[in-house]
Amino acid sequence: MSTRRGLLTLATLTAFGIASVVALGRTRGADDALQVLRETDPRWLVGCAALELLSLLAYARALRAFVEVDRSLAIGVSEARRLMFASLGGARLVAVGGAGGLAVMYWGFRQLGSDRQVALARVLGLNILVFGIFGLIGWAAAVARLVVPPIGTGVPLVLAIAWSLAIPACVAAALLLRNLGDATRIPSEHPTRREQGVLAVSGGLKMVRDIALRARHHRRMLLAGATYWLADIGCLALSILAVGAGIGPVEICLAYVTGYVAMLAPLPTGGFGAVEAAVTASLTVVGVSISVALASVAIWRAFNFWLPTVPALVALARLPKLGRDLRAESSS
Repeated sequence: MSTRRGLLTLATLTAFGIASVVALGRTRGADDALQVLRETDPRWLVGCAALELLSLLAYARALRAFVEVDRSLAIGVSEARRLMFASLGGARLVAVGGAGGLAVMYWGFRQLGSDRQVALARVLGLNILVFGIFGLIGWAAAVARLVVPPIGTGVPLVLAIAWSLAIPACVAAALLLRNLGDATRIPSEHPTRREQGVLAVSGGLKMVRDIALRARHHRRMLLAGATYWLADIGCLALSILAVGAGIGPVEICLAYVTGYVAMLAPLPTGGFGAVEAAVTASLTVVGVSISVALASVAIWRAFNFWLPTVPALVALARLPKLGRDLRAESSS
């Protein structure tokens, strides 16, 4: 897809996303959402910006640690940050949610010297690790709601039960896929796409398993991955405080992870529009009024989505320079 077509897609779907959120608000009787925004306390916005910056830096730190996990590859701090931003830029421009970012990350591993199969396994492993931490945050919040009834009272019991069961089910499925990959034998030098896919997923899962088994050794990587999500959750919490409301930690975590699942679907431009609607709806489920939910999500996405978009597109435009730097890194 050309850059011009990608930008046109971004602009079109941004307009659609804004319209969908506004329509949701009107449907639910949120005519005073703009008034809530007008009364925003700007002091909280500084914290929102700081937390989103921390989130981005944490992801870059986790990416660098993951690249160097087996010491076969190396990447500098600057290159890791630029690759992260370029991946975000790819996710913004390619109209299949996440695919553009995955393609840029795959390209980055190839520039560093990985062959095709290993590069694909590394990309999948990185995403399995990051979203595995995401799932554990939701699972921990759900268990807290079930085990300690006085906290998280705003969370419906059915939502907590669903999250408490979903993550163990995902882990079981991951183990099954890994075992399937271990059992797969390539009959020739030209494996089918299905065989390549199974082996790549199995390879990614094996990398994550090895990291989990040596969690203490990889604690900085895991802490960076957790910080990436928790800082973004904190930004959403501060956005709610900025409009004069408040929410408990269990409620905010479960509302965040439930709504953010929309980001995992194959949606264009990073799920813009669908994520706003989903997180707004999930906030109302845990007791936040529709007007406050709409206003706070608008503030959160201003930092979560738009703050990194300009540097992400710049990094994507400078991909050839990054490629040269990554190749030089791999040969040094």
